[in-house]
Amino acid sequence: MQALDCDVKMLSEMPPNSADLIGIFNSLDHLENPVEVLKQCLAVSPRLIVGGHEPRRAKYQHAYALDDETLRRLGAKHGFTVTDIADQVEDWPGSEYLVMITRN
Repeated sequence: MQALDCDVKMLSEMPPNSADLIGIFNSLDHLENPVEVLKQCLAVSPRLIVGGHEPRRAKYQHAYALDDETLRRLGAKHGFTVTDIADQVEDWPGSEYLVMITRN
């Protein structure tokens, strides 16, 4: 991506543990299989920051209604830890969730 002076790669092309951090914002709830995407990301990076709309704001175009509690339950089932970090970010909208996801 020349405008940002950065490399853009497909997740499937990245070797394991090749990224320090991956961010996913306002898109996870639109994906067909969000858990699989989280697993693929965690293979490439030990940490993810995930942010999105609270379920009450999700409209018909969202495939899933995700929030920090739902992600915590998914993490317990699929082997990752979810920590709410919204209160640690200045000016993060209260109507959205922001979590750090790490491998167990």
